[in-house]
Formats: sequence, structure tokens, C-alpha cells
Amino acid sequence: PLYFNAKLSGNLNKSIKKVLFKTTVGAEFNTKGNKGRGEYYEGQARPQFFRERNFSDVPFMSDFSVFAEEKINIPIYKTSLEIIAGVRANQMIIKGYSYDPTIDPRFNIKYNFLQNKRTGIFRALSIRGGWGIMQKLPTIGYLYPAPDYNDRTIFQYRNTATNEELVLINTSLIDGLLPYNLKPEKTTKYEIGL
Repeated sequence: PLYFNAKLSGNLNKSIKKVLFKTTVGAEFNTKGNKGRGEYYEGQARPQFFRERNFSDVPFMSDFSVFAEEKINIPIYKTSLEIIAGVRANQMIIKGYSYDPTIDPRFNIKYNFLQNKRTGIFRALSIRGGWGIMQKLPTIGYLYPAPDYNDRTIFQYRNTATNEELVLINTSLIDGLLPYNLKPEKTTKYEIGL
């Protein structure tokens, strides 16, 4: 198996009248695949009707994404308000399929009533809420499943005196790409906490 990941990101911190802004932008590329031979047997150990599937026949699966996030911290007397908004756009690249880019936004807000007190019963107290969408694209196992062989013996002859054998088998094969694109799994997160 081979995996490759490259990520480039940058941060910009800025303060305007005690309000702190932290901006993050970046891009990421991932690819994974397998150049191995797969499962195989040598010599007489091979089970009846076994077929090899070379892992290198399955194409590499890649994705490219860009992301941006803004984090704002606003001091309010002895308390503070923290707002985080971000978005990630992702494009999957795989031979035989065509997927539209997915866009995953998210938003979080947090109000800190107490901030890092060193003594007392409550050393920190805040209320927070969040919302976000996350989409997960199908895995390589769904897009390129192993071929399904259905072997039915229709005639079998065995001569024990001469140790000769004849078997006629009818094989049905289910193989190939899906005739449609699987939709990404989409989950929406709502969060509230104290």
C-alpha cells in the first residue's frame, strides 16, 4: 500500500482594538493505492475455483481540498466571545467516476463567563454552540469491489481406476464499475454545551 499527503497552510493573526482575528487558509492533497499482488496461493495449496485479484488493477484514489477558517476573539469586560467560521471544499479524483466538489461549512460560537481562574469552585465557565456539515465520499471498496464469481458444477465425472477427472462448470461473473455515482454521505452537526 502507498499513501501520499501534502498540505500547505498559512496563518495570519491581527489585533484591532483588543479584538483578535486569526485567519487560516490552505490546501491539501491526498492519494492512496496499492501496488501489491493481492491474495494468492503457490503450488498445490490453491483452493478450488480460486481467482487472484491483483491490487494494482484498482486505481489510486485521490482528493484535493482547499480550506479557510476565521477565528475572532472579542473581549467583553472580564468575559469574552469567541466566534469560529470555516469552510472546506473537496474534490475526489478517481478513474471511472466523476464527482462534483463537496463543500463543508461550519460555525461555532462560545461565550466565556469565567476564564482560567486559579482558585474557586468554578475555574472556567462557558456556553457554546455549533453547527456544521460534513460529507464523506465513498471508499475504494464500494467503487471497485472485488469481482463476484458464482460457480455452479453442471457435470462431473471421476474415474478412480485411471485417476482421471472431468468437471464442467458454469460461471457467472459480476464485475465492473457501478453504473452510477454513489452520493456522498452527508451529516449535519448541531452542538450546544455548558
